[in-house]
Amino acid sequence: MPVQLRAAFSAIPAFSDIGETQSLNRGYDQEESETRAYYDIDERFVQLGKAIETFATARTIVIDNY
Repeated sequence: MPVQLRAAFSAIPAFSDIGETQSLNRGYDQEESETRAYYDIDERFVQLGKAIETFATARTIVIDNY
């Protein structure tokens, strides 16, 4: 990622007044909110002709039965 884009991205949360963050989740728990955000970003990538898989991978859950 170009340094200018990283600088712009870091300025967004640094200078934004989000206020009550719980209201951003619209009543969903943390996991549901993250999942919805991931799919929202994915849809936006598709609209731009890109695939989110080229930038990030989904979480992998490892279940240890031992």
